Amino acid sequence: MGKNSWVWWFVTLVLWWSKIATGEEYIKYKDPEQPVGVRVKDLLGRMTLQEKIGQMIQIDRTVATIQIMKDYYIGSVLSGGGSTPLPKATASDWVNMVNDYQNGSMSTRLGIPMIYGIDAVHGHNNVFNATIFPHNIGLGAAKDPELMRRIGDATALEVRATGIPYVFAPCIAVCRDPRWGRCYESYSEDPKIVQEMTDIIIGLQGEIPNGSRKGIPYIAGKKKVAACAKHFVGDGGTTKGVNENNTVTDKHELLTIHMPAYDDSIIKGVATVMASYSSWNGRKMHADHDLVTGFLKGTLRFKGFVISDWQGIDRLTSPPHANYTYSVETSILAGVDMVMVPYNFTEFINDLTYLVKNNFIPTDRIDDAVERILSVKFTMGLFENPYTDFSLINEVGSQEHRNLAREAVRKSLVLLKNGKTANNPLLPLPKKVSRILVAGSHADNLGYQCGGWTITWQGFSGNDATSGTTILGAIKSAVDPGTEVIYFENPDSKYATSSGFDYAIVVVGEHPYAESAGDSPTLTVADPGPDVINNVCQSVKCVVIVISGRPLILEPYLPSIDALVAAWLPGTEGQGITDLLFGDYRFTGKLPRTWFRTVDQLPMNVGDPHYDPLFPFGFGLTTSKSTIARSVSAGAAESPYVLGIMVSVIIGFHIQIFSSSTIFCSLSVSEVATVLLYPIKEIMDELDLIKQETMDELDESLNQHENEVVPEDILLEVKEEPSLLEVNQDQEQEQEQEQEQEQEQEQEQEQDQDQDQDQDQEQEQVQEQKQEQGVAATGGGGERWPGWPGESVFRVLVPSQKVGSLIGRKGEYIKKIVEESKARIKVLDGPPGITERAVMVSAREEPESSLPPAIDGLLRVHRRVVDGLENDSSHPPPTVAGKVSTKLLVPASQAGSLIGKQGTTVKSIQEASSCIVRVLGTEDLPMFALQDDRIVEVVGEPVGVHKAVELIASHLRKFLVDRGIIPVFEMQMQMPPNPPVEHMPPPQTWGPPPQAFPQSAAGGPGYGNSPHFMPPSRQHDNYYPPADMPPPMDKQPHQGISAYGREAPMSMHSSSNNPAAPSLITQITQQMQIPLAFADAVIGTNGASISYIRRVSGATVTIQETKGVPGEMTVEINGTASQVQTAQQLIQNFMADAGAPQPQTGPPADQGYNPYGAPPMYSSAPSNAGVPGQSGGYGSVYGNNYGY
Repeated sequence: MGKNSWVWWFVTLVLWWSKIATGEEYIKYKDPEQPVGVRVKDLLGRMTLQEKIGQMIQIDRTVATIQIMKDYYIGSVLSGGGSTPLPKATASDWVNMVNDYQNGSMSTRLGIPMIYGIDAVHGHNNVFNATIFPHNIGLGAAKDPELMRRIGDATALEVRATGIPYVFAPCIAVCRDPRWGRCYESYSEDPKIVQEMTDIIIGLQGEIPNGSRKGIPYIAGKKKVAACAKHFVGDGGTTKGVNENNTVTDKHELLTIHMPAYDDSIIKGVATVMASYSSWNGRKMHADHDLVTGFLKGTLRFKGFVISDWQGIDRLTSPPHANYTYSVETSILAGVDMVMVPYNFTEFINDLTYLVKNNFIPTDRIDDAVERILSVKFTMGLFENPYTDFSLINEVGSQEHRNLAREAVRKSLVLLKNGKTANNPLLPLPKKVSRILVAGSHADNLGYQCGGWTITWQGFSGNDATSGTTILGAIKSAVDPGTEVIYFENPDSKYATSSGFDYAIVVVGEHPYAESAGDSPTLTVADPGPDVINNVCQSVKCVVIVISGRPLILEPYLPSIDALVAAWLPGTEGQGITDLLFGDYRFTGKLPRTWFRTVDQLPMNVGDPHYDPLFPFGFGLTTSKSTIARSVSAGAAESPYVLGIMVSVIIGFHIQIFSSSTIFCSLSVSEVATVLLYPIKEIMDELDLIKQETMDELDESLNQHENEVVPEDILLEVKEEPSLLEVNQDQEQEQEQEQEQEQEQEQEQEQDQDQDQDQDQEQEQVQEQKQEQGVAATGGGGERWPGWPGESVFRVLVPSQKVGSLIGRKGEYIKKIVEESKARIKVLDGPPGITERAVMVSAREEPESSLPPAIDGLLRVHRRVVDGLENDSSHPPPTVAGKVSTKLLVPASQAGSLIGKQGTTVKSIQEASSCIVRVLGTEDLPMFALQDDRIVEVVGEPVGVHKAVELIASHLRKFLVDRGIIPVFEMQMQMPPNPPVEHMPPPQTWGPPPQAFPQSAAGGPGYGNSPHFMPPSRQHDNYYPPADMPPPMDKQPHQGISAYGREAPMSMHSSSNNPAAPSLITQITQQMQIPLAFADAVIGTNGASISYIRRVSGATVTIQETKGVPGEMTVEINGTASQVQTAQQLIQNFMADAGAPQPQTGPPADQGYNPYGAPPMYSSAPSNAGVPGQSGGYGSVYGNNYGY
């Protein structure tokens, strides 16, 4: 043990004795001198389950109050896009709000501070008067890592000035298709550029100390913020660029294109990672244990916490929130540590508590999540400095930061064309002329200039929402005082021709958008942009500035344009554009992504075999006085794609770099090099060229001898970059060295912490060994996933009329089956009018168990279906010639295995059970079955059939599936191939209907217009108990594959590209008239009963006042036929159980405190019935589909 260790122990001992002497308990986690790991372990050991779950929750500030923060131990609060304390709130307003919420957290038993998060994706973009930097695509064009550090540093200062310590940035997606609505949030189509741009993390968090362990989060102090690398992983590669869609690619492309930036971010100490809405090969990222836990936390050794996207776990089902308990379970087990709820936090708390207490989620998983969250909070110093002072408020929008943003704009602009002839470039423009025409909708619109994610989620239009300089304002400031600047947004050609303008500046582009609102299949310049270009540029010399988040279709306009500039989304500092237009600085930006000709070419990225762009990746001219610039301009004008030679160079490098470790190639330099000089240098940078003989001399020579042929060759050496797919010996040695360092550090800590870290290392090693070795996880072979041995899944067909008896009143029977068997049971939805429903039973396989949970659950379900309710003669089991018939749905390959060689297997089952077992043909398949399914039918006496089902299940248990594809089963089985049925028969109930209901002479107990009983504004439930009285667990509904028989409505709709296409599953609407005397029974205390009905049935159930019938209320039920049937049956069950009606109590009183009223100009967040403090709160301007 070294000298420093002895000193540390001595100081600790002195502090401990001093606490004893003063009579004050020494609390280790409150001691800042203790290592973070020691503090985390001490605090975690003191926490209850409720306190731990609270730390895993992030709620929106519109539902947050001081009381809620205290009562529910909320770990984090966020501001959604445009969610502010007040309109044009000052930095002081923000600080006061954040400190108020922190008061609630610090008043809890353990005093754990909350962490406030916000989107700061191009500066502190939600805050009035803050500095707005160019969006990421522009910064990718600048390609300046040192600039990124400075931008990160400035952003951190402004965010901290408003009291916020956590930002959801940077976005490190690699956008591979510009049709994606988030493409401007991506730095480039090239993963290497994205890797370099992760240096912004150093600016945001501080530079990680030398010798730090990989994966450990690092935040330097009170002027830095925790960063968030997002969205893990592959969100930029979705099919056709559709937001939140599926990324279809192999593992090699995932790891070489989309993953490298995450590895770099983790090396730089990023504190958090956000999961993506998107899927990889059909599996949702929020549910992907293999990538989130196995690769991110295991292989990449990330030790921070993983946060979900906005309502990200809700979207694991379709429609969202249809099966919330399943979503909670799946996402937490996948590795999500903190959930951006953001509204229905009590539902999340109740569901997660249920799942933990019933062993669906192990407590170790909860502890792991909370450890990671607490580690970040301790590392940030939040326990020592939970509150924000006002010392930094002047940093917001400071002149120093605006100057930095202006520099970023200058470096981000890309000059695509300069002059119609080789000897007549238009740029730089003269400042002193007679008259200048400025035209276009984007010339004098700060909102258009900044783009989405500015002040509001979708951005804004106009110049009043925040402060800055428009392009028009910058032009007026830049030109000579004697120059007349005329602004005409959309002039006609006659005006442009006859007004004596020396030249024109046309500014056009896209209107602001964010996320899915920006998905575009056309990528055209917004109106009236095309008309402005045609009218002006055919009449006067013009430079066209394109304000957009991605390349747009420009080829039709190129012949009439003299100069063309891609300005991307530059932000608030328009002077950065005029700095280059008028020659104060040279253009240096290069295209971070390929500029296509037509959308038919997409997706098209550098290195693709069909690469034929308008302007290639890496292209960018400069405004030098040398004729190099003029020659390049001429080339661009005559041949917009620049030169095929350059394309072949790029393609050649990208193809060869993956096939050879070292490549030498010699390029003859002729007059072509004059045109290609700057692009070639860019390509060389992109491909890590190690040796570059005579390049500097060549550059100088071409400037001095513009028309000479250069005889020198350029010798290029390209080294292969190691891929994340392979772990070479150097990496293994590095890991061994790091492990040795870890062991030395561990020896200096407490013995208990020693053991915990050793266990973590062993788990990581086992995880890596599993991934390296690979063992089959399915019956048909394949790769072993970290979740091996996988899940057993059985599907049994149940007569529709028997589903009610299987579920039982209030779910009592199916809940009991789940609790006793530990299996997951789900009654799958189906098309209307079907006579059978599929019940899916699944559970993790336990090879050593004689009766695994899935088989146990299947047998219990089968027994319930066959035996039915006691004395229930109205629904006898299905019979064939007096015998029971049971049908199992199995894949064809499994059915073949069940038959066995020469029928030996099925014969043995028949002999053992005295039943007939046969595999039916495809003509007997129900319409919801999968294409390769087969029915295995068992006919015989009930006892024998039950035995045969057990033998069949025991044989099929070896066919395991990865848990992640179970939702795919559900989704596919609920997509009928047949056209929708328009006319439905009347719903059939599962039991005798209730008798006549007694009428209340008073019209029933106070239902009336009480807002407590109004239907929620969203499809999912918003059940919130009073803040000081959480509802008991046995009164809370739970749904999902892991709860008890939740029937998720997996309604699948046609693509949004064809809105006229009908829904694949017909929705019907039924109304029930319910006596007001039974309002209590149907609605329940605080809406518990109606919430349960909605959850179990999957239907949308709303309660209205009676339509002309006194003493009654109308219940409207919308959903598929089976959903409506289930809801009606449950309503009848509640009324039958109610007996005499009880008097109704009023809604709970407002328990919360929120001093900031919602401004009337902002629409409020969706109403949440019964939320304490909900009537107050800050306003919101975003909808339910908001994400990060």
